[in-house]
Amino acid sequence: MTLEEASRRFCIPIAYAGAGLLTMPDGQIQGYSEGQIRLAATHQDLQKAGFTMDDLKRYAQAATEGASGQETQIRMLRRQRNLLLSQMHERQQCIDNLDYMINLIKNPRRNKIW
Repeated sequence: MTLEEASRRFCIPIAYAGAGLLTMPDGQIQGYSEGQIRLAATHQDLQKAGFTMDDLKRYAQAATEGASGQETQIRMLRRQRNLLLSQMHERQQCIDNLDYMINLIKNPRRNKIW
């Protein structure tokens, strides 16, 4: 399958090829393999989780570095997970505050301090 077909069919950004994250395998004439499409889907998931293009390149490079590369990948994933979790907690606090304000408006007598 060509890059354009993969992009259309699986919503894979063409920018991945330009960044070296999706390359045509040597000797393969028909196009991208299923494994490459899966890898691109993984990159998309990482990007949705907040990885930058540079992060994706580092993550992909680490995959070629054996055990130390796996440690790098895990460290990168945990760092982003912790960041997302922190952001989620902050958002939850905002939601709780909004709920409190809604409650104040809906029940003004019950919420008087004095």
